[in-house]
Amino acid sequence: MNPEQQKNCEILRSMDSKEAADWLLDVYRPSGPCFYVGKRSWKKAEQIRLAEYFLASIPHATDSCYKSLLSVMTVPTFVGVALTIIKNLKQNDFELLTYYLLGSVNDACKKQKDFDAFNVLKEHLKCA
Repeated sequence: MNPEQQKNCEILRSMDSKEAADWLLDVYRPSGPCFYVGKRSWKKAEQIRLAEYFLASIPHATDSCYKSLLSVMTVPTFVGVALTIIKNLKQNDFELLTYYLLGSVNDACKKQKDFDAFNVLKEHLKCA
């Protein structure tokens, strides 16, 4: 991490979960760095808020945002948020989305309920 990133991580860790989420949402655009999400723990309400915010700009051109979000929330919760956003996407956005999103979710699966959520996501994207 560079010095600015370290400073921002310290700022985030000094706040409670809600304050830190508010700060991220105020400072960064939805297409901005999701990097900071994975640098602290979050209450479930903030996990969902952050996922809704940063996934609003999907598809992302890399997997880093997906992996950052998945590092702090359960796969079923992440998939639930992703599905609400994906339903509004155009079909031509699915190829890039499928490439990075499915790989990231698959990598995060550890339990049967994770794989079940992953299969629902794959089915929704018609990639089963």
